[in-house]
Amino acid sequence: MSRPRHALFAEDFREEPWWWHAAPPEIAGEPPALPPEVDLLVVGAGYTGLSGARTAASAGRSVLVLDSLALGAGASTMNAGFVGRVLKHGFRSLLASHGAAFAKEAYGEADNAFRRVFEVVGGEGMDCHLKRCGRFIGALTPEHLDDMTAEYEARQEHLGTQFQTVPRERVPEEIGSPRFCGGIVIPDLGSLHPAEYLHALLASARRAGATVVGHCPVRAVRP
Repeated sequence: MSRPRHALFAEDFREEPWWWHAAPPEIAGEPPALPPEVDLLVVGAGYTGLSGARTAASAGRSVLVLDSLALGAGASTMNAGFVGRVLKHGFRSLLASHGAAFAKEAYGEADNAFRRVFEVVGGEGMDCHLKRCGRFIGALTPEHLDDMTAEYEARQEHLGTQFQTVPRERVPEEIGSPRFCGGIVIPDLGSLHPAEYLHALLASARRAGATVVGHCPVRAVRP
């Protein structure tokens, strides 16, 4: 026997991502005529595509951005809103496999991207709740905490990354819960409203002269 909806969900429950409440995907109108030729075609109107389009259009290039979904309906508006320096591979892993020069260059690019978000948002006055709030990363086991501490000690030595270790007894001061056995705090990391940031980038790219079209999937690319 199925339970009534109200027994499982709050009355104001919505299936859409929470961020869409303030910044929903753009409602598609009549699709514009696509230009027969452009300097740059960008496939995908997420953060990466719109940032590239904005930069190229600001430099005087003709730019067309195509996305198969409604603008603002993709992964960029569904993330947690963290602004950090996260790569798939840890710094110590890159240090061991590729050497110090490569590891520092890779994480240097991550730091450049991190700083660029603040430059763009601040320079254009984008309203997306960007702030430096720091981040707590919890450890599930003592071994996890040891590994995490060693990773950030290496980053501090080679990259100057600042962090503080949080012992188990102080975890509730950070998150109001004793769930983790410890963790670290990175004080300069940030957060933003991911959907509002996406729409701000979209508006900026269009102001620069880029044409951005949703509901227009790219089926093939031919020479």
